[in-house]
Amino acid sequence: MKKLMLFLLTLLLSGCAYSGTIKQDFYKPPEISQNKTLLSIAIPETTKFKETKLSESAGGQTYTILFHPALIKAFYAELSTIFNSASIVQPHDKQDKYNILFYPSFKSEYLDGNAFVGVFKYRLTLSLLAVNAKTKDKIKEYSRTDDFVYDSNTPTVALLGILTGLSLFILSPITMPLAVQSTGNDITAGLENFLSKSITIIGEEIRDDPALLSIAREETTR
Repeated sequence: MKKLMLFLLTLLLSGCAYSGTIKQDFYKPPEISQNKTLLSIAIPETTKFKETKLSESAGGQTYTILFHPALIKAFYAELSTIFNSASIVQPHDKQDKYNILFYPSFKSEYLDGNAFVGVFKYRLTLSLLAVNAKTKDKIKEYSRTDDFVYDSNTPTVALLGILTGLSLFILSPITMPLAVQSTGNDITAGLENFLSKSITIIGEEIRDDPALLSIAREETTR
């Protein structure tokens, strides 16, 4: 009965859309290290990155979640704990005065889904490409990939499905938007969790990378 109501609600929700944004304070960076790497880094705020979002259809509904400006601020907060100097720069800014440029990127891949049971699976990848600011040579790309499974059969959505059915769909103009909003909020929270874990892992890799430490030593001897 519960799955049937969820399926009926899914059919009713076809064509509905959710639009949300990653919370500005979703990421809590670690304490600032007293032994920072003596390099000056910058994160270019490119037009492409400003448009970063998750836009997918699941169960007949479209969910669009914007990442800007929360994601670039999160990367800035993390890199500020690692390097002596960190900045967010615009594409037209002079960038060769820095040692390293970090270009963030995100991509998602739909893997599988079942509208009847309301379960959808995606593969998410968050990356940070390190480039020599002066030569533009690639240093290394740091990334984390994980599968993101969303089960829309939550108590809230199930209850809304039951209410819709019991009311003979009279309440659908109210329950449908509420179900989409609830699902979208849950997906956003799941994304924030993925991004937060990924930034932490990428930060740890950058902090201990011998290649970056070698560049820092070269810079201090000049």
